[in-house]
Amino acid sequence: GELMDEYVQVYGLNHWGDSYLSNNRHRIEHYIKPYLGNVAVKDLTTHDLDVFYDSLQDKPAVILKGHKKTDATISLSVIEKTHALLRSALNQAVIWEYIPSNPADRVTLPKYKPSVRAVWSTSEAQYALICCTDPLLELAMLLALRCSMRIGEILGLTWDCVDTSNESLQDGTAHVTVIKELKRCQKSSLKDLERRGRSKVIFTFPEWKKTPSTTSLVLKSPKTESSVRTVFLPKTVAMSLRKMRESQDELKLLIGDEYHDYGLVIAHEDGRPYEERQIVALLRKLIADNNL
Repeated sequence: GELMDEYVQVYGLNHWGDSYLSNNRHRIEHYIKPYLGNVAVKDLTTHDLDVFYDSLQDKPAVILKGHKKTDATISLSVIEKTHALLRSALNQAVIWEYIPSNPADRVTLPKYKPSVRAVWSTSEAQYALICCTDPLLELAMLLALRCSMRIGEILGLTWDCVDTSNESLQDGTAHVTVIKELKRCQKSSLKDLERRGRSKVIFTFPEWKKTPSTTSLVLKSPKTESSVRTVFLPKTVAMSLRKMRESQDELKLLIGDEYHDYGLVIAHEDGRPYEERQIVALLRKLIADNNL
């Protein structure tokens, strides 16, 4: 347990992003410490780890706050990720000369085969767009399907990064610039990374809930430099963006000061941001209603 804490403090905070940091802390607190926390590092054997991974398959999964509660046991995917974390920490223990070799190098993991994700064909995607009657969901789908943008990038897109001017439409240079993403992050991870000078947060949205929250909704820089890019727009996407801009301008005039203007392309009627789970809910309804 002490090794894992030291590993996060000395190694993790200097190498990981906020999501990876939060996920690894979750695995340490709920899957590693309760079962191996009191084992001395020098006494840990490959056999101990084999037994540990085998026993995890029968343990109940720990559901994060805000996630749907299930009676599921720990998945093979989580066991594989827990092993990767432990193996890395024990590699660091070898470097620090706590132990001569890494017992995680020779373990036998339960066999895990990732499931194949169902993907729309081109014709199904076109049919989905025809069926969609929600302009906001349609625009989000267009940005995903025709511009290869991820959901966080779509929700974090702001109007100052969009060029759909008449000139750009005429010469075929209409584009969006992807320089940030919208994400809900653990406050503790954000604070720790900020203290290390590794924060990528550009803006933190205010909290609208009255009850205290352990997370914050933020606009942040992409994880990798290669994610920062210019995406040229097909005319259909450019025109859809212009329609959304006109609709937002009308709403601003209508509700005045009640509009929270964060400059977001994908926004609620009062200007507040959409979160991924809300777009997912709209998409699932579209799928169910149209047998997609």
